[in-house]
Amino acid sequence: PQDIQAQAHDFPAAFFETKVWRVPRQRADEAQIAAAAAALKTAQRPLIIAGGGTLYSGAEGLLNDFAARRGIPVAETTAGKTSVLDSHEHGIGLTGPTGSSAGNALAQDADVVLLLGT
Repeated sequence: PQDIQAQAHDFPAAFFETKVWRVPRQRADEAQIAAAAAALKTAQRPLIIAGGGTLYSGAEGLLNDFAARRGIPVAETTAGKTSVLDSHEHGIGLTGPTGSSAGNALAQDADVVLLLGT
């Protein structure tokens, strides 16, 4: 209600202290990495879809470098938006219900889709 939203409140100082969360990261399974690498080597129309975990892990630079070296287009989920630099030649925007026509067309036509950070 408006009357409550408009009132001043004396919040405890602890509400404004910097908080740090440590999220344990599970290591990737070596066999799954090998299988993904083998699939990408033989792919004719690969696509990477970057989710929010790409951002949370600070892996945007690695993603952009990998996509550039391999020439693989990268689509993003809504949570993964900004995983790919706007200037990156392989970035194709969002995919899925809120996706671009390019992102969705490439996803539909891809023979291998690598999901990162989803």
